[in-house]
Amino acid sequence: MNTSDAKTPLGRTATVFTIHNLQHQGVFSSDLIDFAKLPASIFRANALESNGLVNLLKGGIYHATTITTVSSTYAREIQFSEYGCGLNEAIKFRADDLIGVLNGIDTSIWNPRTDSFLPSQYSQYNLTKKLLSKIALQKKIRP
Repeated sequence: MNTSDAKTPLGRTATVFTIHNLQHQGVFSSDLIDFAKLPASIFRANALESNGLVNLLKGGIYHATTITTVSSTYAREIQFSEYGCGLNEAIKFRADDLIGVLNGIDTSIWNPRTDSFLPSQYSQYNLTKKLLSKIALQKKIRP
């Protein structure tokens, strides 16, 4: 990390970038760099540049702290040219930070009405106690 990053308010903020469908990449003319007032230095192969164009998905892959996909199978597949939509090399480069997370949850386990780990149980029909759980979490994670 660049030492100047620590001086900016968000310079050390961790990020998670989730890939749902690698085909939708957000590819634009290089004019976007000036239009968005981004530094010219970000238009490089290991950032936003892809075949002379700006590729926002590629930028997300290179700059996120952690990358997730909709399943561990998809996380493996997109590292190969057959499924990588031209970004498989970037994804392979970041493979240590790539995690497949299966869509959906088991509502019999993850249920705020019955979860004994929550300080206050609540439901979608009665959210009044949800605030108590939120406040408890904030107290736990804030110094």
